[in-house]
Amino acid sequence: LLYQGRVRAMGTREEIRGLLDKHPHQIRVQSPRARDLARALLALPGVVGVRLDDNSVHVDTTDPEAVYDRLPRCVLEEGLPVEGLEAEDVGLDAIFDYLVVK
Repeated sequence: LLYQGRVRAMGTREEIRGLLDKHPHQIRVQSPRARDLARALLALPGVVGVRLDDNSVHVDTTDPEAVYDRLPRCVLEEGLPVEGLEAEDVGLDAIFDYLVVK
């Protein structure tokens, strides 16, 4: 990634995002029971915060692999429906913002 004529980062999106440790990873989980899901997700290791909107929980985590690993068991044990799952900040726009704006 270049910014103002200087190389700010080099590698794949995943490699670069993995190096930006000071910014928690953001995962969006859609569920009609978002409030209950948020409560359950807060108990997972590495989750440092959650935000709610409509039918989604936006999870901030320092350990996304742990969240992805434990999420299936969490929703099954709690009987929580999940309608969608997406990493919100692995796109080039988000990575570029982390490198030059935030």
